[in-house]
Amino acid sequence: FDPSTDAVTPLHSFGGPGDFARGGDYGGQGVTFTPDGETMYGFQPNHAGGTVGGGLWRYDIATSTYTALYSFTDEAGGLGVNGTPLIIGSRLYGMATGGGYNTQGTLFYVQDNGTGTAPTFKLLHTFLGSLADGATPIGSLINSGGVLYGTTSAGGITGSGGPGPGTVFQINPDGTGYLLLYRFDYSTESHPGQALTVVDVGGGTGG
Repeated sequence: FDPSTDAVTPLHSFGGPGDFARGGDYGGQGVTFTPDGETMYGFQPNHAGGTVGGGLWRYDIATSTYTALYSFTDEAGGLGVNGTPLIIGSRLYGMATGGGYNTQGTLFYVQDNGTGTAPTFKLLHTFLGSLADGATPIGSLINSGGVLYGTTSAGGITGSGGPGPGTVFQINPDGTGYLLLYRFDYSTESHPGQALTVVDVGGGTGG
């Protein structure tokens, strides 16, 4: 979009040749740019049901080249990617609302190894949906001080007669140091539906 002329220029039409098989008819999520502004990435959510969990795409602005980079088709990797990719170096971090070994969602990264080389997928955390963990991660991850933070829309409390009110968690980029920071309470607030925001609170960080 060119604000000086109000002109809109389509860059890619989802669902065409070279796009993801099934479930690839919608962009659906936000995009994120590399620091040099030359490349953007985005998640494509699951719109086909079954075992199709969406995908991660890349668009090179200088060459106008779209690449369906990685397809989430394995339940161990996650089903239903959502939010905006978080870029750290050549790695794209994200979450899936379902799938994983406990079917409660996953946290992962996909490393972009460049044109002509297959990307590398790494599962960092599979959510448990118990008192010690959340379930159904929602929104995007944020990076503050080299630590990743995120929310789940369920889990955190068991025996409540429902899926649980949700949680806030942290994890290191290499998958270590997972820690549940906060359990939401049905009596005051529950089921967060958006990503966290980092703000300065008296010299610290809050969200």
